[in-house]
Amino acid sequence: MPRQARSEQTRDRLIEAAYDLLSTKGTAGTTFDAIAERSGLSRGCVRFHFGSKQGLLLAVVERMFAEYEEHIATQLIGGPEGPSSIAEVLESHRDFIQRNQPIGRLFFILIFEALGPSPELLPHFVELFGRLRRTSVSWIRAAEDVGTIRPGFDAEAVASIMLGIFGGMHYQWQVDREHMDLARVYTALGDILNHGLAHEGTA
Repeated sequence: MPRQARSEQTRDRLIEAAYDLLSTKGTAGTTFDAIAERSGLSRGCVRFHFGSKQGLLLAVVERMFAEYEEHIATQLIGGPEGPSSIAEVLESHRDFIQRNQPIGRLFFILIFEALGPSPELLPHFVELFGRLRRTSVSWIRAAEDVGTIRPGFDAEAVASIMLGIFGGMHYQWQVDREHMDLARVYTALGDILNHGLAHEGTA
């Protein structure tokens, strides 16, 4: 195997190990020794490939962002028939968080630590939310153009509201899945958005 391919494979193993540890132990419990043990590689490999714990955390965050954005952006943009409907957007989000529980858990662990012990992560979250808002604004305007939702809304404000609602529902579910019926909640949210945004019969 070429050296570059081996190096990428090693990085992937270290990122996966860190991802697993961060999902359960947070940044404080994700040490070089723990990552090395989980990955089956040496402690020196971690420092060689990422330089520091911060460098590894940023690599994990970037991978997490990429997986989430690829899924959400694809669903919002839609296919040849135009932008996704409100119902399709909601179903896509619900499907993603249910199929990728560790990503969601890690997302909240890191975002709260970015506001506390790991402020170096904060600019990455600022950039992420900016991209998600822009993607959402593009969907809202495209949906207005094809008549899926009524025109005249402040698209940027609506995008921020929708991201806040999605994040809040997701966080509640991560904290208390036993008492959080996602199907029921997403159905209710769909009703609210359809009454507020959609033309009758286009949701």
